[in-house]
Amino acid sequence: MKINQNKKFVKRTKIDNTDEGLNKWIQSYIKQFSTDINQLENESRNYLEEYERKLNEENDKEKQSSNGNDTTNQIDDDSGWTLVTKKMKKTRQRSVPSTDNMMKKLYEKQKRQNKQKELLNFYKFQLTDKKLDAMKQLKEKFELDKQKIMTMRANRKFKPF
Repeated sequence: MKINQNKKFVKRTKIDNTDEGLNKWIQSYIKQFSTDINQLENESRNYLEEYERKLNEENDKEKQSSNGNDTTNQIDDDSGWTLVTKKMKKTRQRSVPSTDNMMKKLYEKQKRQNKQKELLNFYKFQLTDKKLDAMKQLKEKFELDKQKIMTMRANRKFKPF
């Protein structure tokens, strides 16, 4: 490739001051995501002050609502830690007589729960055995019904319609 030597090259100067075309778009994009550090710091401080004020108000409301005898979790004023105290649970002793009937009912209930937990058909051969047994029972029933029908026909008591 030969370069044509008759053409004159024009030296272009870079103009930074003009906001036209691509330069304008780039500047607007940069401005969109640039933030003032001082403004950001002021906003964050204001937010934190408001959050602390809300927390203090909630703590004051909780202190006013509690009588001081409550043994629930309390916030320590000095360090801000939550104090964990023992809370007595209210339990009610049930007056269930331990009679034989009650014991039998409990035993039956426990049996039912254990039956629900155990796996009857854990292995594949157990499933096939179960199906074969069901088929045998159906065949036996069918044979018995056949015999009943034969006896009813012999007695002429069979009227299918």
